[in-house]
Amino acid sequence: KEGHSVATVNGGEYFHEYTPDPNTRSEAMSSADRTGWMKGEQTELEAHRINGTWEVVTEVDTGSGMPPGAAERGAVLVNSKYVYKTKRNLDGTVKTHKVRLCAQEFKDYGKKKAERIQRTKTETMGTGDYDDDVDLYAPVASKDALRLILATAAREGLEVSKLDVKTAYINAEMTREVYMRVPEGMDVPEGSVLRLKKCLYGLRTSG
Repeated sequence: KEGHSVATVNGGEYFHEYTPDPNTRSEAMSSADRTGWMKGEQTELEAHRINGTWEVVTEVDTGSGMPPGAAERGAVLVNSKYVYKTKRNLDGTVKTHKVRLCAQEFKDYGKKKAERIQRTKTETMGTGDYDDDVDLYAPVASKDALRLILATAAREGLEVSKLDVKTAYINAEMTREVYMRVPEGMDVPEGSVLRLKKCLYGLRTSG
């Protein structure tokens, strides 16, 4: 049920009522958990600063919203958005307020995908045709491959370890010229824009 969390801990059931996570920054900043969300934003922005995810560009053309000449080179300008998620313990109490900064390139991607679908209806395209703007795939291990690895490890008596790479999506270097509008609450000169140097959540090439 929306707005509630139920968990079973040590045979007992815990029922915890909570407020749904905010969808916008204004909702987050006006909520009772404002302090937690502000801390989450600062943690996220600091991680990007240390990672070198972007560089601040102050010389911006008012028409394109990008540096002069960027549009002619095929550069892309995308919006930014914070995504808020409350991480909870098994008993429903708040563990942390998680904030992710995302680039909103999916809007442009959706339009291009629709155009590609329409184009395939009117043009003859071979199975080898590839559209770099639309046909993007991320390598993911199949369930069969995972079962094979675990079965082999069990048969040979091997130990299996796993690891979690934090901010994995933002470690890849950008190979395209992409600019992002400055997110709310970030302290940069007015009128600036961010040039992405590494991938960010929400980009087509992330992951």
